Amino acid sequence: MQKLKLSFAVMGMLAQLGFGQSQLRPTDVAGVWEGILHSFGQESRLIYKISVNDDGSLSVFHDSPDYCLNNIPVAEAKLDGSHLFLRIGLYDARFEGTVENNILRGRYGTPGLWIPLTLKRRSRDPMFLLDNMVPRLGRDGRRLFDYHYRTPEVGDDGWEVANAAAEGVDTSKIGALMRRVVAGEFPNLHSVVVVKDGKLIVDEYFHGFHRDKPHRISSIAKIVPAACIGLAIERGLIKDIQTPLCELFPEYGDLLCSGEKKRLTLYHLLTMTTGLQWNEHAVSYFDSSSDLSILKRSPDSIRNLFERPSAYLPGERFVYNSACVMALETIIQKITGPHFLVLAQNELFTPLGISNYRWDYSEGLFMVPRDMAKLGRLFLNKGEFGGSRILSSAWTDSAMGRFEKSYPRYFNHWWPIVFFVNGTPIKALQAGGWGGQTITIAPALNTVIVQTGGNQLQPADYDACIRDYLLPAIMTPAYMAEHPDVEYRGLRRSKNLKWEMHWNTEMGCMKACAKSFGIPLSDARLYGGTGVGFLINVDERAEAKSMAVWNWRGAYELCRNLGFSVESIWMHKSNKEFSATQKVVWDRVRQAIDSGYACYGFDLDNSIRTLIIGYDAIGYYHKGWEAERGKGPVYWYELGQTNIGLLGMHFVRPAPPEVPYREMVRKALQFVLEFSANSPKWVPADCKAGPDGYARWVSLLESGKADGYGVSYNAAEFAEGRRFAVEFLEEAKTQLGSELSLLFDEAIRQYRLAAENLRKMSDLFPHDVSAVQRATNLRDKQRRQSAIQYLRAAMDAEVKGLKALAGIVEQLENP
Repeated sequence: MQKLKLSFAVMGMLAQLGFGQSQLRPTDVAGVWEGILHSFGQESRLIYKISVNDDGSLSVFHDSPDYCLNNIPVAEAKLDGSHLFLRIGLYDARFEGTVENNILRGRYGTPGLWIPLTLKRRSRDPMFLLDNMVPRLGRDGRRLFDYHYRTPEVGDDGWEVANAAAEGVDTSKIGALMRRVVAGEFPNLHSVVVVKDGKLIVDEYFHGFHRDKPHRISSIAKIVPAACIGLAIERGLIKDIQTPLCELFPEYGDLLCSGEKKRLTLYHLLTMTTGLQWNEHAVSYFDSSSDLSILKRSPDSIRNLFERPSAYLPGERFVYNSACVMALETIIQKITGPHFLVLAQNELFTPLGISNYRWDYSEGLFMVPRDMAKLGRLFLNKGEFGGSRILSSAWTDSAMGRFEKSYPRYFNHWWPIVFFVNGTPIKALQAGGWGGQTITIAPALNTVIVQTGGNQLQPADYDACIRDYLLPAIMTPAYMAEHPDVEYRGLRRSKNLKWEMHWNTEMGCMKACAKSFGIPLSDARLYGGTGVGFLINVDERAEAKSMAVWNWRGAYELCRNLGFSVESIWMHKSNKEFSATQKVVWDRVRQAIDSGYACYGFDLDNSIRTLIIGYDAIGYYHKGWEAERGKGPVYWYELGQTNIGLLGMHFVRPAPPEVPYREMVRKALQFVLEFSANSPKWVPADCKAGPDGYARWVSLLESGKADGYGVSYNAAEFAEGRRFAVEFLEEAKTQLGSELSLLFDEAIRQYRLAAENLRKMSDLFPHDVSAVQRATNLRDKQRRQSAIQYLRAAMDAEVKGLKALAGIVEQLENP
């Protein structure tokens, strides 16, 4: 870690603040520190939790409870003489200070904008608990782990409350969820609110939040200015959503009144289909180089938006763009005079009975979850609330009709989503905000669910709370018997596709597809018959994608010897034929599913392969790792539009085996030998395979340049492959007779040894831990040294194993 250098001026300032000159030790700063930051007329609480690692380095977490930020890992922590330096990572903020009598006195901010900050040590124990540090504390200050359902309290917000059990809801499932929450299994979940049939039946809060404390709702706030546009149209202040932006922004006529941008309308802002060049998620929101950060720093943010070049024609492509909402806010302000929230207060919040909210110019809208549920109820009831009409049904239908319209996917910040509840697809709409804020509407169940959280840098699967607990609690057997029509009928589903967890997700998909055809395919036969179980491929940083970037055509060809065929379509989004290929893939997938064949795709949710389990009018539904019960829709025109930018779809059909068993074994092992010798036919130029792959992995660990995620993932994936490779060799030995027994015994012995060493390495670098823990593991020199020993032992074993495989191939070629 590069040493921070202080100028003489900064050193003088620190001296004036009373910084001592004694040498600080890690134990001097360990513990929980709390203080109040006074910034721009506001006060906010800051907390640092500092612990000392085994190697003497510091592990620090940052909490800003008033802004709903908890357990944010500090990017850099360093002691330099008498001074503590922290680089938060959040907005690139820093803290610099020193300790004196359990007081950490210094300054907080960014270079050029420093604010004095004094922190007091609450405890020397970094596990000391404040109300925001764990889900719940008892009155005695001890952490609570148990939960018992209770009927929500009646408030002055107008909600009718009811006992969930009295409404036919299974409270045992609610209890099971809440016990997991208080145990910390859904990190930084702050609230869960459920409204069924207009009655509040669940109202739970965690991490110091309560029903009267407004929560930052992040992008859910986008509902408000968009709804204000609807109100303005109903009141005749705007003609309609087809009004040209040239008319709404005459001051930017030089940008909007000529060329392709002349076609831009209010509709394109509402649907984020302006076609303007923008990539909001290319880098972190905290990165000063992000499009949003650049725009906010601009003296004229709206001009900055409209002067951007066009990447697509207006209406051609949805691209998430928060600046579109800033333009909507400006339109409301232009036609009503004051801030758009004045119109929202008068025409939206007051009729809904929403008064406990606040607007922060840097952090946006804060609202209590019970009032967030009112926004959901408003759209669920097609614009009516409490017997009064607030929005037109036409406006709310434009948002709620996303399942029937293949394009665009977005309107008024509502997104279509399907929850697979015990195998039953339930159609829903969801508004989401950064950090885990969601309002979910399930029209068929007449239910609104609100969740808030603080997972800005540590995402958690809060949708699992809805899918696995809250919706099943409502969809009891008795309820389903009375309401058989709640299932989403617009989904055309594949048959017999069942996901099985494999570290190599391509192999997991292949096996599921083959089994759906009734092919009795074992893991040993699949991994061995394709050769994949014997392979190792390492890119320049040993990233997790290493086993995905080689030329899989060799493995696909070998699938024909196992009873099925795999055809693939790949294309990068930079190709001029990309849009046409998206349409071809969409047509092919639907034809395949309708014909009873199977498909799996790449990067539908993250950079792995997942099964295509169905489609509807707008897109794909898939199942796989981290989507075990099913997920979707993924819009067909967005496949391949991620930052990776790679479209991949695989079509699987049953096919009679092309060769007898003996030839299947020979071809598979011949492919292994070619691949392990770094054949350019299969191995990319920037990768190393076989023993050379092991050598590169060792070198990356020695130099500290290996990717932490990739090290843990690859160790598990390669160990899994070797285990199945051994089983394949044992099966082949039995099937092919005694003349090859000695060679098979040697190959089995060596690949078993390789598998054992890779498993030991996987134990050293477990994957199922936090990113912070993975990074900590990789920094541990002793751990890396042990891993290097295991890798070298596995490499030596595979060198001997490959020699035995060559002997087997030779014997099979010349019996």
